[in-house]
Amino acid sequence: MPLAPSRLLAAFLLLLAAPLLRAADPAVPPVLPLDVFFGGNSISRPALSPTGRYLAWLQPANNRLNLVVLDRQLGRKLRLTDMKEENVVNFEWAGPDRLFFYQQYKGQESFGTYAVNADGTQLTVLQQATQREGDQIENGDTRAYGVIDRLPDDPRHILIEVIRGSSGLGDPHLLDIYTGKSRKLMNNLGKIRSWMTDHRGVIRLAIANDEKEEFAAVFYRAAEDAPWTEIERFPSDGPTWSPLGFDGDNQTLWVRSNRGRATEALYTYDPGAKKILREVLADPVYDAGGIIYSRHLGKVIGVTIDRERPETRWLDDSYRQLARDIDGVLPGTHNSIISRTEDESLVLIRAWSDRDPGTLYLLDTRKLELKRLARLNDQVSPAQMAAMTPVQFPARDGLTIHAYLTLPTGRAPKGLPLIINPHGGPYGIRDSWGFNPEIQFLANHGYAVLQVNYRGSGGYGVAFEEAGYRQWGLRMQDDLTDAVRWAVGEGTADARRVAIYGASYGGYAALAGLTMTPDLYVCGINYVGVADIPRLGLLESFGRYEAPFKRYVARRWGHPTLDAAQLKATSPINLVEKIRVPLLMAYGRYDPRVTYDQYIVLESELKKHGKSYKNITLGNEGHGFNKYENRIGFYREMEAFFAEHLPSDVGGAHVIIKPARVIDLPAK
Repeated sequence: MPLAPSRLLAAFLLLLAAPLLRAADPAVPPVLPLDVFFGGNSISRPALSPTGRYLAWLQPANNRLNLVVLDRQLGRKLRLTDMKEENVVNFEWAGPDRLFFYQQYKGQESFGTYAVNADGTQLTVLQQATQREGDQIENGDTRAYGVIDRLPDDPRHILIEVIRGSSGLGDPHLLDIYTGKSRKLMNNLGKIRSWMTDHRGVIRLAIANDEKEEFAAVFYRAAEDAPWTEIERFPSDGPTWSPLGFDGDNQTLWVRSNRGRATEALYTYDPGAKKILREVLADPVYDAGGIIYSRHLGKVIGVTIDRERPETRWLDDSYRQLARDIDGVLPGTHNSIISRTEDESLVLIRAWSDRDPGTLYLLDTRKLELKRLARLNDQVSPAQMAAMTPVQFPARDGLTIHAYLTLPTGRAPKGLPLIINPHGGPYGIRDSWGFNPEIQFLANHGYAVLQVNYRGSGGYGVAFEEAGYRQWGLRMQDDLTDAVRWAVGEGTADARRVAIYGASYGGYAALAGLTMTPDLYVCGINYVGVADIPRLGLLESFGRYEAPFKRYVARRWGHPTLDAAQLKATSPINLVEKIRVPLLMAYGRYDPRVTYDQYIVLESELKKHGKSYKNITLGNEGHGFNKYENRIGFYREMEAFFAEHLPSDVGGAHVIIKPARVIDLPAK
């Protein structure tokens, strides 16, 4: 990359036209319209084409996300799709002037794939989205596949894995992105679940998972015509060892592993000698992230880790200096390189923070020009947003719990109404620092929000995740209760005004909070949450699984027979009579993860016990509401619900709130 670091900062300072944001004394911002957070004309997933002629992104039109491309050479913007029913959910550049994009039907998470030229011509259906209506399947494409490599040196083809039926096993194919025709390259070696190419597009790694034999294995070949050999084997449910990609020599591997340590670290690895070469990034508390590869420089140039805030360690001197210079010109924001051209003469930068969704800048590394392109959401004023602060507190058993506390702007940080917001998953997922429109919406209405990375969350090492196994409604729920105790004890939260809201597993935690600690919360919102644990697909289909996968499920969720008493005791559906406060819930009829019958049985029990609740059920959504009118409608109901049951100003709402007290859950 032709950089001149000694002149770069000075050039930036001369060419940068955008004013820098400066801190000011915070004032209480006005209550902002929902569109500021969840609608409007926001830009998402911007990406440069390989040559840099085009810039593509997703943007609403017809109240649906559509694919837009800017031809930088002609100065012309073109909307390539005209979706009116479903959103474009993602896209990728498949070549210098061709993209492929993805769409699903009614939130069913069965994705169709389409290719189109950057000028809108030659639209090709690569894979039709499956449409399910009840027991009927229409327009289903039996050739389910996943992309292995977009093959940057071959603008006509991508490398895909065509899955055989419901086996989960696939064979690599070469797919023509203009005709939609594919050609098989090789057969599955046996139990291979994923494939990895080198930087020439040759498949060199294959990762197998044999459920019957209870092992995972990594196979390697030195060249396209070389034999496959096994280089690693480990228990299916044991320490993880995962290849991330080749370095520029196409021989050295980068891997992530927690073998022999508490957290995952990044290493370089010699697959021929089957040995670790060196440790590159490790932390005693946080798992390491991934690698950043430069095709232009022919090497890995950086590694990432998500500590309290996301971090990048640059391994290349030119990029290290580039990052320093960018930070010098754009202070007060986290500046991420999100897209690069193949020759890295153009770099797309997102300058963002916890209070700012971001501004896009285009850096010409040859001319040393930095141009401000657009704000991702021009309706958001960072000065009106709230800071997201990393915090820690001890759980009752001494385990350190990490969380993020967002306090409403301009208000004294004492005696605030508090919303506990547990994330979904639960295993392997975590909340991270950054701009979150939902959290900002709640803070704008005067609420403090505490996002808790309870035990079982990812990113903090295997022991921390395993501490949450089979702890639904037990120690995982204790962590949320202890979060309330901590916030009240710090004086931040008003014990009389605490609510709980979450989605998916977070929805389960909200129901568990209202049923297992009924005096703790004044109201709760369950968004696509589990009400009856044995009704989960993993447990309902338990008898049809191979024995090793049964053990995998039983270890994390519980055995449907041996642990039946615990699963029943920790299922909110069986504790509905204990609910004392208002409940809002929302479900999609086509949810493939938390199926609609969870709502049906929950509503039946709520009616049976005469409980106060309000429900939102939608026939064109799945695991979460993604269509504009549904998303706005949900948050409008949330806004009214919290205004009625969780007043943000004492005396500001006509509600009666009984004194709350913290009670212990069954876990000891």
